[in-house]
Amino acid sequence: YNNIPASCKTYINITGGTHCQIANNNATCTFGQLTSGCNSSTITVDIFLNTFLYLLLPFLDYQLKGNCYRGITFIDRYNNITGITSKQNTCVPPVCSPLAVNFINLSGRYSNGKVYLQWDTEQEGNVAEYAIEKSEGGISFTEVGRKTASGNSQSHYEAEDPLPFPLSSYYRIKALNTDGSFKYSNIINITTPQSAVYFSGVFPNPVRNAAGITIHTISDADITLQMISATGSLVYQEMIRAGRGSVTHNFSVRKFSAGTYTLVFRNKEGEILRKERILIQ
Repeated sequence: YNNIPASCKTYINITGGTHCQIANNNATCTFGQLTSGCNSSTITVDIFLNTFLYLLLPFLDYQLKGNCYRGITFIDRYNNITGITSKQNTCVPPVCSPLAVNFINLSGRYSNGKVYLQWDTEQEGNVAEYAIEKSEGGISFTEVGRKTASGNSQSHYEAEDPLPFPLSSYYRIKALNTDGSFKYSNIINITTPQSAVYFSGVFPNPVRNAAGITIHTISDADITLQMISATGSLVYQEMIRAGRGSVTHNFSVRKFSAGTYTLVFRNKEGEILRKERILIQ
């Protein structure tokens, strides 16, 4: 870190993190940690990856894509993050031109198994689309839908999420401008009922060789995992027998071509429990 001749660089130690939480968490990596005496961790893989991506993604968006507002997001997160042993940073907040859109408020409610969202905007200007993003813990967000901007001086939008997370779901709206810049709305948290089966996010994502997902159940459950290609074809399917409690299920993606796929998890009645988009590299 000290020898990198960059005007903007950041060094961070995540408290309790280990090498295998960012590598392929397999037998070889675990053996290496055991023999080196650094195998124990006080945090889960999900916590580690969420903290890691919470800082890395806006940093890369700013440094590699030139998105000025993501640079401001990175500095703000860096200054307020917890769970860090030590940190160093040479980046300064960038000065950005104002974005065209102004969010008034994002709100939502839960009803009959779905979350209903609505938001209002002013001065949309060059806004092309609005991306609806969802998170289980409020840190790492995933896009779940889009709305085309109307281009009016004042607009009202509505969207729904048919598959909210159990207990609570976090939402935000991302305004995507025609010049590649974007802006976020406020973040809201919607309380939802606990379900018999729920999932943590797929990790790692993007994936090269193998991925895993943690399944939490309140009783024994048979779950069907399906992988759907970008063209809508079913390319893989398997049955997962999940016992009561939490279990991490790993699956190989080596035989599949690079691209975007959708993982669909169904119960024994065929009902969709969860959808997750993954990128195979």
